[in-house]
Amino acid sequence: MKASLALFSFLALSASLLAITNGPDSFGYSVTDSNEPDGPAFHFIDISTTGSRIFFPNTADDSAQTVQVPAGFPFYGETLSNIRVSANGYLSSDLNDVGDDFSNRPTVPSQPFRGGGSRIYALHDDLVVDEFGDFPGPAGGVFSQSFASLPEHPFKSDTAVTIIQWQNAFHATGLVSGKFTFQALLFADGNIYLSYPESDGTLQSSRVTVGIQNAAATVGVLYSAKTIGTITAPQAIAFTYEEPVPPLVITDFAVIDAASGEASLTFESTIGSAYVIESSPTLDFENPTTTVNIPASEVTTELTTKTFVATENRDFIRVREVPTS
Repeated sequence: MKASLALFSFLALSASLLAITNGPDSFGYSVTDSNEPDGPAFHFIDISTTGSRIFFPNTADDSAQTVQVPAGFPFYGETLSNIRVSANGYLSSDLNDVGDDFSNRPTVPSQPFRGGGSRIYALHDDLVVDEFGDFPGPAGGVFSQSFASLPEHPFKSDTAVTIIQWQNAFHATGLVSGKFTFQALLFADGNIYLSYPESDGTLQSSRVTVGIQNAAATVGVLYSAKTIGTITAPQAIAFTYEEPVPPLVITDFAVIDAASGEASLTFESTIGSAYVIESSPTLDFENPTTTVNIPASEVTTELTTKTFVATENRDFIRVREVPTS
């Protein structure tokens, strides 16, 4: 039902797309966290001693460097073999992004303050990474490491991944409560896992932005933006990708009896496959989505006709194939 409501919002009330905070967005991304009953389990793989250090200019303040993604990372329609890593807690597909976008946005998707490209906001804010111990507390850095698989990872154990880790970062506003660490895991199937292993008062009280968006800043999924206390480490946040099922071709749709709402729909079908008809009335928000299941046993021709009750004015109507098992 959640997916149907999201589809209804996108097609019938497109202006409300920006208000969808958990997805799926129109590209197929959704977000959940380890605080949810069915959310991703928290896990952290420290690569600060095994990964490659990313050296930034400007003492890792408002800077960026390019990191290779050997297995490739599909993200909003393009497969990235390299990604730009900013010390300010975000990743960009724009390899010319200098990393100086220090002003996190109040919503996602939204045009960046500076720079561009598709964005992964792992923990976007005006951050400093203490590479050389120039500030109180332990020295840190930003590290990357790629793996063919992570057999013990509870989120994805059999998929190639590149990890980016921000170690001992702090907010440029000051070191009031210390430093913090976080990381982003970019899996070769397009899924994203963010891990926050520890948090002091600085991270938990900060108004950071966490989310993803495409390069045009028109499609994205927001987890949180400029909201205090949304990350309660240890915590994991996962942006999962599922390619939207395209609607089948509807060859004929006609209202037979407007008084009763009886309608007939004919669509191209594959013999032995199961389908579901999904539609949404214009004004019936109490029951916003009508679904009609068509079992595989009823699909015996390449053109299937189904008669069902539906109002005449529809915001959308589509037919999609569903698994038979």
